[in-house]
Amino acid sequence: MPRVNPEIDVQLLLGLRQPPIAIGFLQSVPAGLPRWDGPALAAGCGFWPQAMAGRSFYTLASDHFNCAVGCHTHRLELSPERAGELGQAIGLMTDCGYIAPEEVAGIPVLASTPRAVAYGPADNPGFAADVVLIAAQPAQAMLLYEAALLAGAGNPLTNVLGRPA
Repeated sequence: MPRVNPEIDVQLLLGLRQPPIAIGFLQSVPAGLPRWDGPALAAGCGFWPQAMAGRSFYTLASDHFNCAVGCHTHRLELSPERAGELGQAIGLMTDCGYIAPEEVAGIPVLASTPRAVAYGPADNPGFAADVVLIAAQPAQAMLLYEAALLAGAGNPLTNVLGRPA
């Protein structure tokens, strides 16, 4: 039996609307991968649809400066004139009930600052991926979670469903 691409299998088996994407937090600019050449985006998650459409590229810190929370999670330092935007964004998120104030300390942050962040389709990104992102409906996410548990890659008490970007 010929081996088929596992990313394609996941998309087809689960009926995902969009293909999985790869994200790499890189310590150097990747050779052979183009730099993002599109317009400034409101947030780093705006790069995801480009990768879902089959495009591979990398970004630099300046490409993420419009999202203070994303800069925080990626350890990208905002300029002094924009440094207050993180507190404003977190304040808005807690004020509207998106997150509880006690959750702020638990917002994940990368261990080190990447030199570049790369995005691409998971089946052929053109770089070493650190994360594979799958946009799934609840029933699809449940199946992924159960598969991870069966493979020994998850904790039965861990919640795998994140908040929307």
